[in-house]
Amino acid sequence: MKYAPRQKSNAQTTKKTPRKATKKTTRASSKKTNNKVAKRTLSSAHKRALAEGRTMSATVDRYLAAVNAPQRRGRKVSKASLEQRLVSARQELKGGTGVSKVLAAKEVRDLQARIAALNSTAEARG
Repeated sequence: MKYAPRQKSNAQTTKKTPRKATKKTTRASSKKTNNKVAKRTLSSAHKRALAEGRTMSATVDRYLAAVNAPQRRGRKVSKASLEQRLVSARQELKGGTGVSKVLAAKEVRDLQARIAALNSTAEARG
């Protein structure tokens, strides 16, 4: 069985003609103004108000960051227990050798930093 060849539709047979390039027209302004923009200056009161607004914004940002900070996980460690661990870490530092001495030194630094952080938060609250 032979099929007749399919005829092309009119849209497929016509060729598109390229468009002629057109010159863009620009509008000439009817009024030519020669106004120079005056340099704006802020008064000292306005500058102070802007500075105060920036400090208030920074304060609010710090507050919101502190409020929205995630809570620490785990149990709270008391200052007394940290100091007790610090004493034992210092003893290990004096008597230890090799890797245990290095680990004890790191423990001493970490515990001192945690105690300092506890002291700073206690001063900020009270």
